[in-house]
Amino acid sequence: MLLGPAGSLLQTGSTLRISYEAAGLMLLGVTQALTLIPTLSAMGEGLGSDADKPGAEDCVSAWFVMFLNLGLSVGPIIGTFIVDSIGFENAMAVCGLGIAAYGALAVAMDKRFSNKSRKIRRTTSNTITIGTPNAMLNARAEPLLDK
Repeated sequence: MLLGPAGSLLQTGSTLRISYEAAGLMLLGVTQALTLIPTLSAMGEGLGSDADKPGAEDCVSAWFVMFLNLGLSVGPIIGTFIVDSIGFENAMAVCGLGIAAYGALAVAMDKRFSNKSRKIRRTTSNTITIGTPNAMLNARAEPLLDK
């Protein structure tokens, strides 16, 4: 939203507007870096019990890099089309709303699944399974309860 409707309040081509847009793009770059840094480790944690298999972490890393580079390749083409169609300010507003919706969905899904993963479930063999839903299905913790 900083680069969308708010940026259009300043005079086009003015030093203030150029500085404002440069600062907004720098802020966007910093926040992108802050979100990318924990992504790969979070994907690795999602492996659960499969993390011990040979090549599992390499596979996750490869998929991460492939999709990152796909976005870096296709993004400018799609972005150019959107900016040419509806203008820079409107394109930034649409993309900002999309990013905000994705962020809200990610937070909601994290809260939903983190509550499920924190529950301790007793099984009939007196073991306790702790972890993510995938880990609960794929592996069981050592027996922690004695009869």
